[in-house]
Amino acid sequence: MSLKEVSALFEEFWEWRMRESPEFASYCGDHRYDDRLDDYSLDAFAKRLVDAKKFLEKCNKLAENTGLDENEELSLAILTSDLETYISGASYEGYCFPVSYMEGVHADWEQYIAWMDFKNLEDFRKYSSRVKSLSKRIKQSEDLMRHGASKGITFHPISMSGVVEDLEAMQSAEPESTVFLKPFKSAPKDIDKSALKSLEETTVQVVKNEVQPALKSLSDCIANEYMRKCRPKEGVFSIPNGEKFYQECLDWHLTLKMTPQEVHDLGLKEVARIKHQMDEAIKKTGFKGDFPAFLEHLRTDKKFYFDSQEAMLKGFKDICDIEIRPTLKMLFHNIPSSKLEIEEVPESKRNGPAGYYIAGTVDGSRPGKFYVNCHKLDMCPKYEMMTLSLHEGEPGHHFQGMYAIEMKNAPRFRQYIEDLNYYMVPSRFPMNTAYCEGWGLYSEYLGEELGLYKDPYVWFGHLSFEMHRACRLVADTGLHAMGWTYDETMKFFLENTALSESFIRNEIHRYITWPGQACAYKVGELKLKEFREKAAKKLGDRFDVRDFHEVVLSSLMVSMSVLESLVDKYIENKLAA
Repeated sequence: MSLKEVSALFEEFWEWRMRESPEFASYCGDHRYDDRLDDYSLDAFAKRLVDAKKFLEKCNKLAENTGLDENEELSLAILTSDLETYISGASYEGYCFPVSYMEGVHADWEQYIAWMDFKNLEDFRKYSSRVKSLSKRIKQSEDLMRHGASKGITFHPISMSGVVEDLEAMQSAEPESTVFLKPFKSAPKDIDKSALKSLEETTVQVVKNEVQPALKSLSDCIANEYMRKCRPKEGVFSIPNGEKFYQECLDWHLTLKMTPQEVHDLGLKEVARIKHQMDEAIKKTGFKGDFPAFLEHLRTDKKFYFDSQEAMLKGFKDICDIEIRPTLKMLFHNIPSSKLEIEEVPESKRNGPAGYYIAGTVDGSRPGKFYVNCHKLDMCPKYEMMTLSLHEGEPGHHFQGMYAIEMKNAPRFRQYIEDLNYYMVPSRFPMNTAYCEGWGLYSEYLGEELGLYKDPYVWFGHLSFEMHRACRLVADTGLHAMGWTYDETMKFFLENTALSESFIRNEIHRYITWPGQACAYKVGELKLKEFREKAAKKLGDRFDVRDFHEVVLSSLMVSMSVLESLVDKYIENKLAA
């Protein structure tokens, strides 16, 4: 067997992925399919499953032969595992959750715009065609929700908070003022104005006569049908086959086998450990009072919060550019060439997390971006900004994402992670969440080695974030496997973290909406620390943390088991040298 056969399979699979998910293609900087949206019909999902099984057959046939080099063999094993994960998760029909307060047609369109090109008239033609296809996509989302409801595969009402209101606002607004016309407001001046105006007018009519009626139908469906059939409890255990569904979600995100009870117990252990460190940090601030009093001090003292969105955004930029970036060569051999940009999250994501990262593209047309939620000034106090920046920016997700994209000769399916459509878990291709988010949390830990937690309040903010991730292990499993209520979860967070009530509310809504995802952070971080400790112990004086980080980042997005095997190989090679 020649390497050409394996490379051809990788390319065939990637081209299939781009055709089947035009939205993912746009995210990856492939603009061939910018004129369309993903097909969300049940028939399309069924066909993709058939296609995935055919790709798996090809993988297994190629794996029977010998002669592959190390990298090709690893990539083939990863593709095989990805396909197996997709196929095994399909029966849970995770795609029946297409609309929530976090995701869906009302929340995602500004992201689609950000991923597209608007350089010439053809780009705008494609965009106008994509808007034209939206009414069909909205109808498919409605059909999926009805299909899920007929089987009891439904969200809790909390996951639908504000959705009807958002949809109604979009469908009742003047078409020209909606997000769908936004690209026409900032078109390049050298584009033919007459042709552009014609496209704009066509798009206005499509929004008015097709998109907005479809949005009204969807909002009516949710308000009058779906909300009456939402699952009775916050946790996914309350849907049919819910216990198995949750275990499958945990397996998908953690990429290793842990029961909900094991995850829960690990969280309680971490909470106790971090709580001791927090008590010590409080002493260093000079605060007089007990732990609850200190938390109340942090939540209510205005000095810890910005009074404008502009000041908050500038604060984040200063931390990333002036404080963090100059220190990075201490722990890393290679710094990604793509510069990190910091921007405010769009209005449609105001109810999302405090910050998130979107990777750039291989051609450099879109840089990696750290989006900061400046809409709610009480969501991210000043003492938590450093640790959030380390996680979402450098050396966190920006290093991780751009290492993969800038990696030479890596198969394209390993360069990009489908960082969208979280609701589809476990019925989608892997994101290797424990690796991805574990690195983000591990990067927060690196802030201590980089000397970035000088202020005792900032150090406490870091510990609060770590406590937050430990509490996630307890809360997520509590909600989805042990019958915890929203109020019980809120009480647990208020007693153990310095997070604001606004932040905690958003977090609990998120856990209810994305079962298992929140558990990947701590599990992944602890595994990375375990691998690093093993390497340091076995290599002794030959251990260089920069080498270890290079191994982790150059592995690209892999499961925890694959990463451990690569770290073991690094140790073996180092000892043999």
